[in-house]
Amino acid sequence: MKKCKKCHGETGDGKGSGAKDLEIKPKAFTKDYLSNRSDGQLFWIIEKGSANTDMEAFGPGSETNISKDDTWKVVTFIKEKFGK
Repeated sequence: MKKCKKCHGETGDGKGSGAKDLEIKPKAFTKDYLSNRSDGQLFWIIEKGSANTDMEAFGPGSETNISKDDTWKVVTFIKEKFGK
């Protein structure tokens, strides 16, 4: 979760310390944003990254190499912590 917090922030507001120099700011994990994204969409973004942004891939084969199981745990964490 350390890597997530760097850009998305401790509170999921998209204003982490790593976000200040990014041209395209990270998404804030608002209830509205999360209610419009399926778990599968979030999984894909975490695993593959997001085109035309600085959101890197974290899934298998990436530098971070998070397992599919752990990626689902991140999705669950985000939804439970910020989606309410």
